[in-house]
Amino acid sequence: MNNHYPPPNGHGRNGQPDRRSSSNGYDGSGHQDQPPLDGHAISAPQDDLDFYVSHHFQTNLNQYNALHDNLNEGLSLLLNVNRDQRDKIQQQEQRINSLSSKADLFKRFSEDFECRVHELEAENRDLKARNQLLMNDRSNAFGCLIIDGDGSLFRDDYLALGEEGGREAAHKLHSELKAYLELVNPKDHIKDIVAKVFINVEGLSRAMMESGIIHEEDMLTKFGRGFSQAQPFFEFIDVGRGKEKADLKATRHFEFMVHLKQCKRVMLAACHDNGYATYLEEYRWASDKITLVETSPAVSGVAKLHKYFAFQKFPNIFRSELLLTKRRSHPSHPLSTPFGPIQVPPSPPPTYATKAQEPASGKKNQPETPSGIQKPNGACPSAGHLKGAPPSSAPVKRPSQTQAVESLAPALAGPQNRDRQSTDDDGYQTVGRPRRSTAHAYIQVGRHASSNGPVIGNSRNPQRNNGLFFYLNTNNQRIDYPFCRSHEAQGRKGVEDRTSKSNRNLCNGYHLIRRCRHEADSRNGTCDYVHEVDPPLTYEERTYLWYKARSVVCKNGSGCKDDYCLAGHHCAWGKDCRYKSDCWFKHTHGMDLERAFIVYEGDPIPKPYSKA
Repeated sequence: MNNHYPPPNGHGRNGQPDRRSSSNGYDGSGHQDQPPLDGHAISAPQDDLDFYVSHHFQTNLNQYNALHDNLNEGLSLLLNVNRDQRDKIQQQEQRINSLSSKADLFKRFSEDFECRVHELEAENRDLKARNQLLMNDRSNAFGCLIIDGDGSLFRDDYLALGEEGGREAAHKLHSELKAYLELVNPKDHIKDIVAKVFINVEGLSRAMMESGIIHEEDMLTKFGRGFSQAQPFFEFIDVGRGKEKADLKATRHFEFMVHLKQCKRVMLAACHDNGYATYLEEYRWASDKITLVETSPAVSGVAKLHKYFAFQKFPNIFRSELLLTKRRSHPSHPLSTPFGPIQVPPSPPPTYATKAQEPASGKKNQPETPSGIQKPNGACPSAGHLKGAPPSSAPVKRPSQTQAVESLAPALAGPQNRDRQSTDDDGYQTVGRPRRSTAHAYIQVGRHASSNGPVIGNSRNPQRNNGLFFYLNTNNQRIDYPFCRSHEAQGRKGVEDRTSKSNRNLCNGYHLIRRCRHEADSRNGTCDYVHEVDPPLTYEERTYLWYKARSVVCKNGSGCKDDYCLAGHHCAWGKDCRYKSDCWFKHTHGMDLERAFIVYEGDPIPKPYSKA
């Protein structure tokens, strides 16, 4: 840019002195450094002024244009810089957002990782605990043999040696059991073997003396002593007299061992008794853990379990035949019955299993029935077995003819004989005990249409006026009479108040059916429960007492045929039970609860039942 200013020192454009210079030596132009001395301004010519103004304007315009160009250039530069910065900022924001997302993702991954670490640590602890339990189970693993000694007998040569024979039998049994367990449970590394023999020493000793196997009364006791001393976990336990005592001990120990994890194999030697067949049906779920030891040939009911359980024999240890006892024979004679005479066959030699159910010596004044024939378990003879009997409306399992005759003999021999042959809970016959007219089974809790009061323990059935009875369905399963629990709370309080005062429980048999098994047979010992109460039990209290009694599962299940059984035989709610798999009677939820037959006390023949 060229700035044109007037030449200084009074010269013109060409360097010549300016004619406008005054006489006093000052420049006559409009650009004077100092005003004239006389105080009067010097007027420039008009054309020079215009020129100057035009020149000055052009100069300023050029400066403005130049400045404007510079500003535009700077603004463009700033815009470019701003655009670049904005792009960089956007890029940074995108990067920040990306990093933030990655940070969130990493945080989630970190949290998930920590959770997974905690889960794995917990699983690791559980696995260690399980492993420890498995190690403990393996280190404590054992097998158990439970022997019903009243029917599963040791070989005669061991028994004849007394204490020494007991030791030899124990060592031999331990050796064979160990070999068997190594075969069937190879992965469990079983080291310890438990063997428990439950036996009536007095009764079996007497039977062996009669059979000539032993010649001293204490020989069996000595055998048991040697058996128990030979191995640390072998026991020979005398349970005393009574058929059910050995059964009860054996079944309770069996149940305990089945549910015990450390017990890897449970063996039961009781194939001689059909009573175990129904009981074992309930343990089919544990068939891979159970072995049935067959000493004498298995009875029919147990033999049917071959498809569920493993069977094993130890012929070098146990007797392969039942023990026969000497008994006087009876001539064949006809038995008079309401349906006509029945010829009773002569008695074959009885086994110890039947002998154990007889009364003690000196109490044989009651008529004897054929022995040595095993009574059917869980099945009653059909009415069609007798001439003139009413036809059955549904099929019933039929025993053999000899079994039917034996079962019918006490029932059909007349009221006098039948009264004297009543059977107590433990299988022993009672002698000369009159049947109480008030001894009735639980018939109904509620009100009968033809009665004015509650019916508990009294039979008001249109088909029979007195006596105990129970029902069967078409599958020959026992049906309990239904309950009425409307007064349960009131009855419970009354019963608990009475028991708290005496500090003893009430005797169920005495108060419900007026039959205490201890009073019925002195061999059962004295009763530890309360009989006489003042005032007598109310209707509500007896109802609750029935409820408590029926809450106990009968060990014979729905196949029970005991006239005096007070326990429960099935779930009262059936398939509608709200407890489902937690119910104690869960195995009966699918059971038919329709009553088809009725069985009276002392008469094993089922009669067709009608609601009319």
